[in-house]
Amino acid sequence: MEHPNLKEKISKTFFEDKAVNVAENLLGTLLVNKEHGLSGLIVETEAYLGEKDPSCHLARNREDRNKIFYKGAGTVYVFKIYYHHNLNFITEHNGYPEGVLVRAIEPVKGLEEMKHVRETGEGTEIGSGPGKLTEALKINKEHHNGLALSESSISVYKTSLSDFKVCCTRRIGISKAESWPLRFHIGENPHVSKNLESSRNSFDHEKFYRDL
Repeated sequence: MEHPNLKEKISKTFFEDKAVNVAENLLGTLLVNKEHGLSGLIVETEAYLGEKDPSCHLARNREDRNKIFYKGAGTVYVFKIYYHHNLNFITEHNGYPEGVLVRAIEPVKGLEEMKHVRETGEGTEIGSGPGKLTEALKINKEHHNGLALSESSISVYKTSLSDFKVCCTRRIGISKAESWPLRFHIGENPHVSKNLESSRNSFDHEKFYRDL
């Protein structure tokens, strides 16, 4: 994908929306770790629909994690699983908190440093998974979890990219509500974690929100 021209930095209001909308709208934006001068285009995301979603951490009643969700839209949520860090952004609409997992990036700035950190020469292996991209961008729980984007070394920028196909598929790597089509990625992008057949119509997002 061509390198984008940057537009404005994304603010808290961007995340004051339903997670499904934020997850899709994050595609093609630029994720930056200013502290290390590293960046990548977000090419894959997943939405997690708050306490009514059995795969969302907010539904699991863990106080240490739940309190992050109530810090407000635009809060950085990083959790660790199997020694890998996963980057999420908290969203909120009408007081209902949700989350978006960043699943894959296409490296833009700092490619050689990312290859060194990830110990790979393959560009498509640098950020093609949630644990890979945080390692490549040096994002971790200790330094970033629970901070508002405005307080963090992490920033997200809108870009000039818009001419791409958005694919919507079931989520992957989870055991509950896996069939819900809440995973979004840029079609035919080689940096996504996994290509699946698109399935946008098997889950009624609007009904879900009406029933809250």
